[in-house]
Amino acid sequence: MRSSFFVVFLMFLGFSGSFDAVAATDHPWRQRINEDGITVDTRKVDRSSLLEFKASIRMDVSIEKVVSVLEDPKKMPLWYHQCVYAQVVDEEGPLQKICYLVLHLPWPVSERDSVFRLVKEEDSKSGILTYTLNAVTDYLPRKRGKIRVPYLKAFWRLTPLSDGTTEVFVQQHSDPGGWVPPSLVNKLVVDVPFMSLKNLRDLVSRE
Repeated sequence: MRSSFFVVFLMFLGFSGSFDAVAATDHPWRQRINEDGITVDTRKVDRSSLLEFKASIRMDVSIEKVVSVLEDPKKMPLWYHQCVYAQVVDEEGPLQKICYLVLHLPWPVSERDSVFRLVKEEDSKSGILTYTLNAVTDYLPRKRGKIRVPYLKAFWRLTPLSDGTTEVFVQQHSDPGGWVPPSLVNKLVVDVPFMSLKNLRDLVSRE
């Protein structure tokens, strides 16, 4: 099975588009981090105690180099914060995949696993790549010792800039399932995109 196409949430601005419409919320964004070239903002979501986040970074490499790392599941544990395993489990076409990943959360919280459909689109004029992720929770059987993430909605956008650099943007709202203190989840909502984008930039630069 080919695994050349892969990217994940997280994560992971200044975006206004289809994802905002899907999120169906007009709560204001609050900036949580503006450090080391990375911004992370969060906002409340109606009928949820868990925050939504958006984050962005500018990388001094071409979009092709960013894509080569994002679409390689074997490299994901090297940059995605707390990810310990990732794979493409099914291919529904050249631009649509079913992906599986495992996240190791801080003790005493159990590991989470997530199954989601990833759809890739490219704008032929601008060269902008977008990746939309939605949970398909029951696509795979549940695994002992892991709690399945019941809800995930995420959006990644890669924008090639005129100077040869790339802007990476991610927006996400999810529910880890089971019982996790909302305060812990909402801390991770800030930490995970920041660390993931930082790690991604370092890895892409080394590649």
